[in-house]
Amino acid sequence: MRACCRPVRRRGLALGFQAFYIAMSVGVGVGAAMGALVGNALGAGHRPRARRLAAQGISFGLIAALLLAMAGLWYGPAVLKLVSEPGAYRDAGIRYYLLLSLALPGFLLAFTCNGILQAHGGRQIIPARPDGRIFCQYRVEPAVHLWGAGRRSGDGI
Repeated sequence: MRACCRPVRRRGLALGFQAFYIAMSVGVGVGAAMGALVGNALGAGHRPRARRLAAQGISFGLIAALLLAMAGLWYGPAVLKLVSEPGAYRDAGIRYYLLLSLALPGFLLAFTCNGILQAHGGRQIIPARPDGRIFCQYRVEPAVHLWGAGRRSGDGI
C-alpha cells in the first residue's frame, strides 16, 4: 500500500461515516422511545403490556432498519455528493458508506433492544462498551484500507 493513498482513504472513511450516522440517529431515537414506553408500562405494573410493547418495538426496529438500509443505498451517496467535491476521497467515502450500510440493520436492532434492556434495569448499555469500537478502529479499519474501499475504481469494493 502506497503511503500517498492513506490520507485519501482516511478522508473517505470520515466522509462515509457522516451519512452512516444520519441513519444511526434513527436507532438512537427508537432505543430511547423503547426505554420510555417499556419503562412506563413496567413502572405501572403492566407486564403483559410491556411485553407487547417490546415485541412491537422490535418489529418496528426491524422494519425501520430494512427500510433505512434500502433507502440508504440512494440517500447515502446523494448526501456524500452534496457535501464533498468530486475526487478520489469522495469515491472512497461512497464505497465506505456502502460497506458500512451492510451493518446498519444490526446496529438499529441492537439500539432497539438496548432501550428495552435499559427499561428492565440493565446496566451494560451499548455506549458503555467501547471494546467493539476499539476492535473496529484497530483491526477492521486497516483491513479495509488494505483490501478495498480506498482503491481506484475496478480494484476495490
